Amino acid sequence: MAGYGEGAVPTFVLEICLGRADRRSGPPRRPPEWFVRELEGEGDRENDDGGGGHSRVSARARQTYLSSASPPPAGRHPAVSTNLTNLTGRPDKLARPAIRALTLLAGAWCCLSADIVRASGPEAAGGPGLHFIDVGQGSALLIRGRGEHPPVVLVDAGPSGGAEAVLAALAVHQVSRVALWVLSHYDGDHIGGFGRVLAGADERWPSADDLQIDAVWDRGLDSPVPQTEVFAAYLEFVGSRRTRAEPGSSFDGVDLHLEVVDVGPWPPEVDADEENHHSVVLCLELDGLRVLLPGDLPAARLESAIDACGPVDLLWASHHGAVDGTSVALIQALDPRRVVIGAGRNNTYCHPAPTTLARLADREVWILGAAGLGPGQACRPLGPALSPQHHLVEGDLWISPGPDGGLWLGSPGGGWTYAGPE
Repeated sequence: MAGYGEGAVPTFVLEICLGRADRRSGPPRRPPEWFVRELEGEGDRENDDGGGGHSRVSARARQTYLSSASPPPAGRHPAVSTNLTNLTGRPDKLARPAIRALTLLAGAWCCLSADIVRASGPEAAGGPGLHFIDVGQGSALLIRGRGEHPPVVLVDAGPSGGAEAVLAALAVHQVSRVALWVLSHYDGDHIGGFGRVLAGADERWPSADDLQIDAVWDRGLDSPVPQTEVFAAYLEFVGSRRTRAEPGSSFDGVDLHLEVVDVGPWPPEVDADEENHHSVVLCLELDGLRVLLPGDLPAARLESAIDACGPVDLLWASHHGAVDGTSVALIQALDPRRVVIGAGRNNTYCHPAPTTLARLADREVWILGAAGLGPGQACRPLGPALSPQHHLVEGDLWISPGPDGGLWLGSPGGGWTYAGPE
């Protein structure tokens, strides 16, 4: 933490860090100037993509971000984890500057609390786990297996504006080859970053530093496909590597089993061009951790996957936490201990829905970006639906398997903060 001067931090900021207070002796540290400017609303907005994800930056800037030992510049905040209901119980009543200031302060100073271990991070540990990547309004997940040369599986690619975040995650784990890349369906927020990530650091394709991909699974071409530029670009980049993810298809590594779940026949009342209904649903077993990865498939169809995969330890909420992505019956049957929701900060789709969070009131939920957290938005306020077990994350999220299920918050280059369990 070199470069930090001495100063004072309000006690309440430390008390909202994961619901804990800093009990250590000695003076707290003062944040760097970029952080102060951000709180005062003077931060650089040129790199803000408006969707809450990582914007496109130059290769030089990205390398600086990856190698920096200090917090990133404005637009690349450290991880934030805070229970918003611990602030007032009604965060929608707070003024926007107050929410922004409290959230950023909590994230910046959580890493200094004696109760939270500043870890070297999962990238140094070398063990298996799931890296949920903050791509804004979209989805991207890196799964790392076990072994001297652990296999790496990617699920989705995020939107085009989130590609740099995926590249950063690959660099942190020193990944130049992906054993399998699964694209759940063809919406732009799931495949938009594919070509940019494939092109590698030099942003040219084909070239020597292109990401090596052994296999690509997608939902196939035997039904109506989107007539969009992003889908056309995906087909060009993926070439002959793609194959349809048939129900029962599986990928195996040491203590890793990934299988495509059969979600039954196509509902006759649903139009064939409803892209979310085409989502590939995956059931993952990673070193004893059981996970359901449902893409954007509506809950009404996901219920047919309960017998094939449930109960689970971890659920990646379908459709970014939208109302149709969960149901009371689905949550009760899957019985996940943890739920991860990936949505863009202040996204226009109002993800996640307050109804979804209410359904998950008694579950540990980690939310990567959300709408409805401040006044003056078109989205319904999330405040009344948030529970003491709900956490907002600004940055990436790593979850380790095993009985403890270790969890880290952070951004590549900014370091990782161990967040539990105790």
